[in-house]
Amino acid sequence: NVPEQLSHHRSVLPVCSGDNLELRKRHKAHARPLKNLEERYDWYADAIELDAPARAGKWIETLCPEARELHLDLGCGKGQFAVAQAQRHPDVLFVGLDYDRICIARAAQKACELGLENCVFALADGEDLDAYFAPGELSRIYLNFSTPHPRKKHASERLTHVDQLIAYRPL
Repeated sequence: NVPEQLSHHRSVLPVCSGDNLELRKRHKAHARPLKNLEERYDWYADAIELDAPARAGKWIETLCPEARELHLDLGCGKGQFAVAQAQRHPDVLFVGLDYDRICIARAAQKACELGLENCVFALADGEDLDAYFAPGELSRIYLNFSTPHPRKKHASERLTHVDQLIAYRPL
């Protein structure tokens, strides 16, 4: 289920470019390691999307046809916000994206334990949203406490960088 080359590298993120899967190095994970990470991906597979680019343009129709809107929690971490919102708004599909495999596993666990069918999480990079969502597909994007990248030389990696915000507009 989880790409083989990612199984031992928490700091490596899959990035789609065309039909190829390249890997992008990121800073270290922001959650405690899990001993049974691969098993958790199997246990909570109902709430984990392993091929987000394949869903572009059809998230609602393939995952939650009764949903009226698609909301994105960008940099979702362990999923507290997305799970809470999914409970409050059962008619909205919530997608949580984060680049940390451990956080995605924990978020999916919460969604599965609560039986939420309108909440799914994907291992993905916020810089490549146009690969995961079609233009006009998202109704809302939430950015709650994403990784700050405090160094000036890393400013362009911030999800709130002006270039990133402009890139979100068509989605």
